[in-house]
Amino acid sequence: MSFNKPVIKSFKYRMYTSRNDKTLHNMIDIASDVWNYCVTVQQRYYRLFGKTIGRFRLGKSLVRLRSRTNLKPEWRKLYAHSLQVICQKIDLTYKMFFKTKGVSGLPKTVDAPSYTSFTLKDNDWQLRTENPQSNYRKITVRGVTYKFIYSRAIPEGASIKTVTIRRDAKRRLWISFSAVLDEKFHEPLPLDQIHPDRIAGFDFGLKTFLTVSDGRTFNSPQFFRHDLPRLSSVQIQVWSKSNNSRNQARGKRYVAHIHDRISNKRREYHYALAHQLCDLYDVLVFEDLDIESMKRVRGWGRKVSDLGFSQFMLILQWIASKRGKRVITIGRYERTTGVCSGCGHTQSLTLNDRTFECEACGLTLDRDLNASINIRRIGCESIGLKYVPLLGLDTL
Repeated sequence: MSFNKPVIKSFKYRMYTSRNDKTLHNMIDIASDVWNYCVTVQQRYYRLFGKTIGRFRLGKSLVRLRSRTNLKPEWRKLYAHSLQVICQKIDLTYKMFFKTKGVSGLPKTVDAPSYTSFTLKDNDWQLRTENPQSNYRKITVRGVTYKFIYSRAIPEGASIKTVTIRRDAKRRLWISFSAVLDEKFHEPLPLDQIHPDRIAGFDFGLKTFLTVSDGRTFNSPQFFRHDLPRLSSVQIQVWSKSNNSRNQARGKRYVAHIHDRISNKRREYHYALAHQLCDLYDVLVFEDLDIESMKRVRGWGRKVSDLGFSQFMLILQWIASKRGKRVITIGRYERTTGVCSGCGHTQSLTLNDRTFECEACGLTLDRDLNASINIRRIGCESIGLKYVPLLGLDTL
């Protein structure tokens, strides 16, 4: 059974400008100046009074500074709505900082090349569709018309709320339309209709990306590791150039190109794997891992980042929600590695022990496979589903 649900979806397209037109780049630089000003004001205000300025009050001061004085005349090139969005981002960041008790971090000042976007609302932009059959569309911002590749159509009936102009590390421009539309979802199967073979536990590891409770394994291609020799060679050449020279800037853009290609290949692999898992299983059980702590372990940081487990989980949860699959996350403090999946005996293991040998019943399994079976059992218990062992693997 399917149903429609309103969601906010982003549609991203590549923009093109003339070589001498720096208007959008200048607007992004101005947005970075506004961001730094707001962050500095918030920091001083908090040091003096122990609280932050609300986004409405901060936004009014920006508009007043922009329109009634000559202190910041360049700010007039940026729309008032764009200033309001910056205030909203800073206010939301501070709220998350206090809500998470400092875990999320505070906003910081950035240099202009590191700032990436500004947002338009309402009537700040005008979309032109001269030829509906064309692969290109045009948008007018500040009286200047720009062309972008219309690679996928925005569904009819979608309500466009905001338009964001972004700049990546290669100084390419992208336009993102944030729209509200009705997305089709599927209802998950009732628990009593799910076959035990369609329930799986997954253990994340550095050697094997995912180990499934039914014995399947999925290895990550490790895209960063594959391109690391080439990337290192290019970076050595870049930093051997004169500082702020044209050759160094060209080399930095090529380094950004390599990183962008690695990111795209990793994301494509995650989407393909997520669809494959949703084809195989109806209930998918994972551990709630502390990825940031794993990155801080000596020798793990680069490989954990290369695997991209956090990104994969976000992609899987979205695809599973659309296809009517259940993704269950068990607590990170549940003991799954040192527990025998056959008799429940608990014993200690070191990181060098890759095979689990039960001291009580003699069961011998791969360490990750034993953990994935325990993850499956805990996941079934957490949703009130009767745990049915898989024949030949777990007997508890």
